[in-house]
Amino acid sequence: MDVFTKAYKAFYKSRRWTGTILATALAAKNGVPHLFPTHGFMPFHASFMGSQFPLDHMVLLLKSTKAELGVTDPVLPFVTTRADVVSAGFSAFSKIKPPSSIGIPKNYFCSNIFELDDLNITVGTNEKKLTTYGPSERMLLESLILSESAQKFAIARHIAYLKQNWAILQSFLPSFFVALGYVACFYGPRLLFSGTSPVFILTIVRYTIACIFITWVACKLAKAMLTHKIVNSVDRKAAMISKEYAEGGIEYYEKLCSRNKANRALLGKKGEKMFTVFGNQVDGLLVNWNGPTLTERISNIKNISKSF
Repeated sequence: MDVFTKAYKAFYKSRRWTGTILATALAAKNGVPHLFPTHGFMPFHASFMGSQFPLDHMVLLLKSTKAELGVTDPVLPFVTTRADVVSAGFSAFSKIKPPSSIGIPKNYFCSNIFELDDLNITVGTNEKKLTTYGPSERMLLESLILSESAQKFAIARHIAYLKQNWAILQSFLPSFFVALGYVACFYGPRLLFSGTSPVFILTIVRYTIACIFITWVACKLAKAMLTHKIVNSVDRKAAMISKEYAEGGIEYYEKLCSRNKANRALLGKKGEKMFTVFGNQVDGLLVNWNGPTLTERISNIKNISKSF
């Protein structure tokens, strides 16, 4: 018990440093991906090298989408190695921060599945190269070919995300719960046990562990709720631009479902653990931690499309 007591006292003495370091580390971990894309990407100037990834196509997609959303903040395009659009940055403090950036997938420069062959697309940890012969492989390749309206919808989602400054909330939400947990763990006992008979150190430790667990669960739930809010907000913002964007959104998510179904078949048992038969990502039993399912998103955009 003496060793246990000494350990808790040492933890209590370093509580400020522990809380500060943890809050800072979480802010950096959650903030950096929204400011600097961690996905591998081709440098912006590389778009001038050859006609495979023409700069004018990226600029046209980005400019037209920005204009229809009424966004004037500078956004730099680059070519990403991911199969989906990626972005980093936010619109706040635009005069003192670097411009936001949006990554255009390489497959957006292809108009048919045969052009995708030059991208050397692989699946799984064994990096099996895709061909057009198998039905699942063909389904996956076809899911990577999007119409211009679907491409513009995907880009519009990210522009709306940047414009609404969601990255700031995502960056600092975990740090807020660290501060909340700190107050609950170290100031709560003073309020609960003040004026009573002496309290055993084990009681305080149990209380601290309970506070840490409850704060962690609350943070997870808050992040899930924020993810739902962000996805629904940017989807609605993009789909409300016009009927063309709404139809592009339906196509975008239906192709994403097809891609997940193909991956489910190609990856075998691993794929069954990752994706459902409907193409949704396997998520929690009670809470969808990763936001609304793809089928829910399609349903929401179809309702918006009917309003035009």
